[in-house]
This record gives sequence, C-alpha cells and structure tokens, in this order.
Amino acid sequence: MIAIGSMTPGSPPAGFSFARTGQGRKGEWTVTPDKTSSAGQTIEQTSTDCTDYRFPLAVYESLSAANVDVEIRFKAVAGKTDQAAGVAVRLQDADNY
Repeated sequence: MIAIGSMTPGSPPAGFSFARTGQGRKGEWTVTPDKTSSAGQTIEQTSTDCTDYRFPLAVYESLSAANVDVEIRFKAVAGKTDQAAGVAVRLQDADNY
C-alpha cells in the first residue's frame, strides 16, 4: 500500500521517480490535499504543458510483484490537451510498458 496520506503536502510524492512518454516536459507531481480522497490527499500532476502526445509518468520505485489485485482511483479536474490516467504494468522505461 502506498501511504499517500502520510506524505508531505506541497512536495513531490516520496518513493516515486518521474518520466514522460512522448514529447514535452516531464510531469510536475505534487502531494495535494483533497477532501474527496480517502487518504485526505492525492498525488497531482500540475504541469500545464500542452504538448500533444505527452504522457507524464509517476513511477512507484519500490514495487516488484506478481499476481496482484490493484485498486486505484483517478479524478481528472483540468486539462485541455488530454484528461486521462492509467496504470502502467511491466514498466521497462518511459517508452516500454
């Protein structure tokens, strides 16, 4: 379990590295308070880079698993180019997953 509720608000999420598939800048990820989240805060991608074909990644570094169930929630709150989210599995690098 990733303890988002105990991370420092306003900082990048601990235990993650950041990358980008496509072009443009990497994402800007921040721990942000969110009353609608069960943890009371979320990990938010705040960059406003409008480059087409740009998919910012927040990669949780300490996970290696097999035969798991994953539960995750996404909430798109803004965006002009794309409002999407997903889970990458078998991640090798930012362009191979």
